[in-house]
Order: sequence, then C-alpha cells, then structure tokens
Amino acid sequence: MKMLATNVAFQFASRVRNGWGWLRASWYGVRLGRGAVISPKADIAHASFFGNAQIANDVRIGHGSYVNSGLVDSCDIGCWCSIGFGVHIGPQEHDMAQASTSPVFQRQFQPEKAGRHVQPARPKIGHDVWVGSGAIILRGVIIGDGAIVAAGAVVTRDVAPYTVVAGVPARFVRDRFADETRRQRAAADLQAALKSIGWSA
Repeated sequence: MKMLATNVAFQFASRVRNGWGWLRASWYGVRLGRGAVISPKADIAHASFFGNAQIANDVRIGHGSYVNSGLVDSCDIGCWCSIGFGVHIGPQEHDMAQASTSPVFQRQFQPEKAGRHVQPARPKIGHDVWVGSGAIILRGVIIGDGAIVAAGAVVTRDVAPYTVVAGVPARFVRDRFADETRRQRAAADLQAALKSIGWSA
C-alpha cells in the first residue's frame, strides 16, 4: 500500500512537471507532437519541433532544430539539426568499476558506493547535423558542424565536422563534400546564418 501511494504521488508530480514543460514549450512557439514530454528545465526556446520525444532537464536545443522521436537525456544540440525517429542521446552510464553494474544491487548491498559514479560529460552536437533514425549518441561525444550520423549508428567517439559516420560503433565513411572549397563555403554560410540570428555558443 505504501508503494502504491508513493507511485501515485510520483505519477501526479511527474505529470504536473511535464505539463508545465509542455506549456512552456508551447508558449515559446515550439511545435509539439502528441507524445512530446518536455522538462521545464530544458533550454528549448528556439527549437522548431518535438514529435513523440522526451526531452530531459540537462538539454539545450538550438534555433530551428527538431527531434522526431526518442529520448534526449542530456545534450547540447546546435542550430538547424535534424534528429530522426527513435534516437537516444546522452543516456546515463553504469559504473563498471564496482562489484555489480546494477544500481539496484549497489543501493541494496553497497549503499556507501551507490550514486557516486561520475557520469561522463554530456554530448555536444554542432550546428546543421543530421542524426538518422535509431541512432544512439553516448556521453562524452562531440559531433562537429555539418556532420551526418547514419541511421542505427552508435556514436562512441568524436565525429569530425562535415563527415559521414555509420555502424556500430560508428566509424568514418566519407567526407560530406568532395572538395575542400565546398566544405569551406558550407562552413562560411553556416557561420553567416548563425551571426544573422545572433546565436552564441
């Protein structure tokens, strides 16, 4: 009975909190899908659209970026990023240095160690990045401007600007542009657009 009361109280508080985040996003003019769940502490005022997505506290999403669906646990996402369906960005990681990787085990049998695991830095996604459907981006990763992450990729390390990565774990496939002149022109156009909207990192 005590657990039931705790769960009911948690559900009520969670719905109130998420409702406030949803109203706040709507006030800012962010277009929301039916399943959008927005933390009121997320910095999403300049985003474009959230579909069936959950956006957590520790998230910043830039001007014109959208997330079709999935879970964004923690991340800095730049401007004009296209995030596909069913993505997972910045998930919590388990402590592999302890006797058990299970946080439940640690709370039950090693309470002095539970909750002490320091999570890696939240991932950072640059501007004009395309993240394909089903991709997973782990913590500590930096994805450069103009990069493309293929559908289903698991990004475990940094991705250079204007490159395409794919696979598990994600690896370099090719440069986005065939020649350096086109890459430089794309980077210059992006910087000009950022300056025109007054965006600061």
